[in-house]
Amino acid sequence: MDKISELQKEHSEIKGLLSKIENSIDNNVNGEFIVELFDDLDKTWNRHEKREEKIFNKIVRYGKMPFEKMLLNEHRELRGHWKVLRIAMDPVKKMFRVALDTDGRMLIRKLKEHIAIEDKFIEKLIDPRFR
Repeated sequence: MDKISELQKEHSEIKGLLSKIENSIDNNVNGEFIVELFDDLDKTWNRHEKREEKIFNKIVRYGKMPFEKMLLNEHRELRGHWKVLRIAMDPVKKMFRVALDTDGRMLIRKLKEHIAIEDKFIEKLIDPRFR
């Protein structure tokens, strides 16, 4: 599987995890299960982000467009939101559900938007008309 196909596959995995988390928040599922889902998301996102940044950094070095830098900057922004949410990820804490409902939903929305932008960018990478 080539690197671009791997990114697309990982985007699908991440979107699936985001949907599961969102569903779990909506249905007031057991907090420990939601934490496990976020742990899965964290592992998948970390692996994906490293792979993606290698590819985007190569493109930036070859002087394509500043768009790739924007995507890399968004990774750092998302990482900041992620850290704030992880602090609240203790199902015993009273603020856990509030954090999920506000910060969790915000992170899910931002990740979905970010992945949608990357998916369009990846399509341009593989479409010969844009090379």
